[in-house]
Amino acid sequence: MRLAYEVDLPQGGEMNLDVYMVPTLATGGAGSASGVRLAVGLDELPPQELRLDLQPTAGPEVKREEKDWARAVIDNQFRLSARFADVKPGRHVLSVWRLDDNAVLQKLVLGPVASASVPPKGAAVTGQYRNLLREVRPEITEAAISAKLAGYWQSLFEGDAQRRVVYPAPATSDGPAAYVLDVGNADVRSEGMSYGMMIAVQMGRQAEFNALWNWAATHMRYASGPRQGYFRWQCQPKGCDKDTVPASDGEAYFATALLMASSRWGDGQGLYDYGAQARTLLDTMLHKERMNGGVVDGVRSMFSARHGQVVFVPIGDAADFSDPSYHLPAFYELWAQRAQVEDRPRWAEIARISRDYFGRAAHPGTGLTPDYAEFDGRPHVHEGHEDFRYDAFRTAVNWSVDQAWWGRNPAAAGLSQKLLGFFASQPTQPYPHLYTLDGKPLNSEPSKGLIASNAVAALLVEPPLARRFVDDLWALEPPSGQWRYYDGLLQFMALLHVTGRFRAW
Repeated sequence: MRLAYEVDLPQGGEMNLDVYMVPTLATGGAGSASGVRLAVGLDELPPQELRLDLQPTAGPEVKREEKDWARAVIDNQFRLSARFADVKPGRHVLSVWRLDDNAVLQKLVLGPVASASVPPKGAAVTGQYRNLLREVRPEITEAAISAKLAGYWQSLFEGDAQRRVVYPAPATSDGPAAYVLDVGNADVRSEGMSYGMMIAVQMGRQAEFNALWNWAATHMRYASGPRQGYFRWQCQPKGCDKDTVPASDGEAYFATALLMASSRWGDGQGLYDYGAQARTLLDTMLHKERMNGGVVDGVRSMFSARHGQVVFVPIGDAADFSDPSYHLPAFYELWAQRAQVEDRPRWAEIARISRDYFGRAAHPGTGLTPDYAEFDGRPHVHEGHEDFRYDAFRTAVNWSVDQAWWGRNPAAAGLSQKLLGFFASQPTQPYPHLYTLDGKPLNSEPSKGLIASNAVAALLVEPPLARRFVDDLWALEPPSGQWRYYDGLLQFMALLHVTGRFRAW
């Protein structure tokens, strides 16, 4: 069945079509296993297939399809979208084909795509992730982007001794295992393991994801005692002789990668019941003190009950301050939708607190943030970490991705503008990578990790400023040598972000 509508467009360019559907379920036929299908087309352009893929559930909404169903029932509608490039002004014919039964159309909205703008409700809501790279470099094709990402995967996950950071390990009773090596320090860190899992789920590599998760859960997770359920931040490649403390950023990435794996691939059994593993970890992070009956052997919750903020380390006095780069409201917003139902309001509140925190932690002139900070945003003075150093590379990534995904912190655009304006104004290019917060350089060398992170911050600024930072990222190649671990993982994730391939699965 085909519907055709004549439309007059007063202006041309790239057009967005929003298709509003009544929330319905597949009733059978070839497409029923993957939703209710329809197709849309403009004039003689090839039709684009759209799918209404909703799944009701009697329990918590864990998978994306279950969340979409719950939202669609509340709103009594669900929006699908398509794009049409290089549309001329004038009269056109918009066509809609019903490919499956039970497709019920409410309305169609066709209009121009606003240039260089983040979708007003955020990409995680609309499903429309900006490809900033192609906005500023339209000559770069999707095939070229895919090839570059494949090159990063091959280099870091499968490369030779000078390039790889992911290494196979002996299998366990749960299957194959692998670890991410901080080559320069010859150890395995929860940061790197969780980054590796996040990259794997974004790239659709389930086997590699499982191998990394198996190693982390086997060797890094505390199995008993007051720290049970937390992860050691540092291990040796053979296992975990180093009984080091947990670090809150690793747990945050572990939990989010597991939730995304659950949504993308569905849940398995035991260790690979991703959703259950994620919710158990989130419960531990938020309620560790309650689980232990108070503070036992210095072990505390990963989020301060008083301040509603992530702590630096949930052990002793290290839980009395924060790290701005550990604030991940883009992730907390997901947790507020997929964690235990009773904890969802608290996670939403924590996301709001973190958004406000960025403005207090950033220097008013430069936009630079310290490695460590007090809960009120003041720098925490400790061995130079009151300055802008390696942890702080990531803070602008966090506020930029959050605004791009959820659109709930418009002030983040001003922070990115200020920060990138500071780096663009540096007399030495490429710019140094360590600074006091008021902008005094502490070294003279550039850092690929900082270059990559600043490209993600460019998601929130206008193209004239964004282009140079995105160009700098695109010009980088997967690193090699002793210090390839941190730079390589930041580069890989940054490229996924600026090409619209890093998604809130």
